[in-house]
Formats: sequence, structure tokens, C-alpha cells
Amino acid sequence: MASRHEVLLSTVPGWIPKYVQKLGKSWITTAEQVVAIAETPHGITNLAEQLGVKEPEVDQLLEKARAALPDEVVHRLRERVDTSEFGLGAQLHRKK
Repeated sequence: MASRHEVLLSTVPGWIPKYVQKLGKSWITTAEQVVAIAETPHGITNLAEQLGVKEPEVDQLLEKARAALPDEVVHRLRERVDTSEFGLGAQLHRKK
């Protein structure tokens, strides 16, 4: 669920309900989330797979999401973050 400061994808021009619903199944509901995901390794590819579209269409949707946000928010979301101090949350154990 979006906070009162986030921009819901359902309010972004060009984001059709079908795409909003598809991402909503993965709890992706805001323009900020989409922009942030796109900046991760393979983010655009993953968004394309979830939406069932090709990457150029994701690029167009991303531009619409970015346009709905203040410039300073887009800039902040494009910055790389060091996550090396955070684990994956689970450990895999293999039999030897």
C-alpha cells in the first residue's frame, strides 16, 4: 500500500489497469517502486516478464512513471545503494 506521499501506478497516465493489476499481484503499486526496481540489475527484464511485454515497452512505461514523480525523487531512486552489509535472509545448506 502506498503512503500518502507516493504516486499510485493507477494514477499515472499510460499505465493501463491490466499492467497495474499484474504488478499489484507482487505488491508493486507505486511509481517509486517501479523506478527503483528498474535501477536494479535485471530490473527492466524482470518488469517486462511480469508485465508480459518487451523491454522497449517497459522503457516507455518507466518514462511515464518518472514523469509523475518530482525530479529529486527520480534522482534519489537512480542512485546506487551499497547493500553488501545485508544478507539474503536465508542460508542454503548443501549436503557434502
